[in-house]
Amino acid sequence: MPLISRATSPHKAWTKLATIYVNQSRTRIMDLKITLLRLPKAQNLSEYMQIVQIIKDELAIINVPIDESDLTSRVLGNLSLDFKEISVAILSRDTSITFAELHNRLVEHEGFLKLEEKH
Repeated sequence: MPLISRATSPHKAWTKLATIYVNQSRTRIMDLKITLLRLPKAQNLSEYMQIVQIIKDELAIINVPIDESDLTSRVLGNLSLDFKEISVAILSRDTSITFAELHNRLVEHEGFLKLEEKH
């Protein structure tokens, strides 16, 4: 790999890679946050949650983790009215919910909705 071929130690190679691939600029951080805010209403839950997870991970990689409760609010606010009941239940919890738990609950609810449609 020519980008790190001249590195004299593993640490210097890693530092070079981090500098190249992890853009910690203010512009990148703002771009990710704006992308999260401007995501269209979720039509396909799986795709939507995957995009949110990617943004969440990218922000964490550049040491700007997003607060779980802020992320939960954002996701729930972008769901269709079919998710109204589960959203209320999640928001009324005494404890916060992790993104993984949120994802699981929403997928379970989506499955329930699909079963209801069949009957």
